[in-house]
Amino acid sequence: MKPAGYSVYRSSGLDWMKEIPAHWEVKKLRYLGDALIGLTYDPADVVSEDQGTLVLRSSNIQNGRITLDDNVYVSTKIPAELISRDNDILICSRNGSRALVGKTAKIEGPAVGSSFGAFTTVFRSELNDFLYYVFNSQLFTFQAGRFMTTTINQITTGTLKDLEVPVPPVQEQRAIADFLARETGRIDELVRAKENLVLALDDRRVSTIAEQVFGERLGHYRDSGSRYFPNVPAHWDVVAFRRCVTISEGQVDPEDPTYKDVVLIAPNHIESGTGRILSTETADEQAAISGKYRVRAGDLIYSKIRPALNKVCLATFDCLCSADMYALSPKEGMSVEYLLYLMLSRPFVQLVADESMRVAMPKVNRPTLLSIRIPRPPLSEQEQIAARLRDELGRLATLSQKTKLSIEKLREYRSALISAAVTGQIDVRTHHPQEAAVLCQ
Repeated sequence: MKPAGYSVYRSSGLDWMKEIPAHWEVKKLRYLGDALIGLTYDPADVVSEDQGTLVLRSSNIQNGRITLDDNVYVSTKIPAELISRDNDILICSRNGSRALVGKTAKIEGPAVGSSFGAFTTVFRSELNDFLYYVFNSQLFTFQAGRFMTTTINQITTGTLKDLEVPVPPVQEQRAIADFLARETGRIDELVRAKENLVLALDDRRVSTIAEQVFGERLGHYRDSGSRYFPNVPAHWDVVAFRRCVTISEGQVDPEDPTYKDVVLIAPNHIESGTGRILSTETADEQAAISGKYRVRAGDLIYSKIRPALNKVCLATFDCLCSADMYALSPKEGMSVEYLLYLMLSRPFVQLVADESMRVAMPKVNRPTLLSIRIPRPPLSEQEQIAARLRDELGRLATLSQKTKLSIEKLREYRSALISAAVTGQIDVRTHHPQEAAVLCQ
């Protein structure tokens, strides 16, 4: 049974929140605790872990929790109030990305006793068990967003103190915090399980590509002469890349108006490792002023910059590609789909990445790319391999997409559940744990 709301409500007095339970109050955060702007330090103060104090930054806030994977330590005088305490709430109060401003996490465990940086704010209150969920609700997101400008993405301490929040009696705060800790914990566990499934599907995709394009499990192998794919089926060739493709030459004049409405593919339009085109823009929309190459339908587009990012796709229409990419036309006897999967494979990516590291900027030049040796099965086998991969990778992609959609819905439910509880839309005081599954129905 879905928990009911409270029996009596009253107007909240706020234009963005209609009503609250009759016995709740609405207070500004300044009356509930202290907002402390973080430490300003000089780059020269940064030291090794064993010489300084950890300074928490916005990058240490991940999915509502403190993570200690990207740490900075400083050696400088730190005021006592800027040393974090157990149950402090760390808020990203300024960031280049508007979407990241307002993300929060509770400071606990090994993070206690650290400091926090100038682009973060700590809210310190005896009510933080409840307020932590207020800060993670749509209520806080909406109010904070009203005070950000188009030029500066920040929440000042003054703004933070003036935010108004519903405040139930202390005993109810504890009941709400306990309820949300339990139910969001269950949701988080389910999300983690689904995220692990997505990772497993991605690993399966990578291994499936490698198995197929390098002829694994076919038997009757011979030495390939390459440490990246040591063995190939005995009847396959191993040839230089130049025998498989032609790289387009001659850049299009960037000022030529003929091409302004033609789609221009750049590295940022391609998803790493999948060959999927994420979006398209015309040359005019990108205000492209650098050189670009013509691409014919059926060509491959390959990013020569930072090849470890593994950005390659099949052009299904005539277009342009940026000067940071190569347009590759398959030669006779080569399946373009087989080539695509081969170039998406981990051994090929590692091979090209290693070659690209010979120069200061990771980049693979034409002679190097054309000299790389790759396996070449007979054309009929290439087509069979491509067909098998098309089916299997399509199945994996569908399952992965459904899982990601499920994760998104769980996170939306989590957010709605928090907001409903901290604004009094539901009364959780008599809630039974087994009812959580129907809260959003």
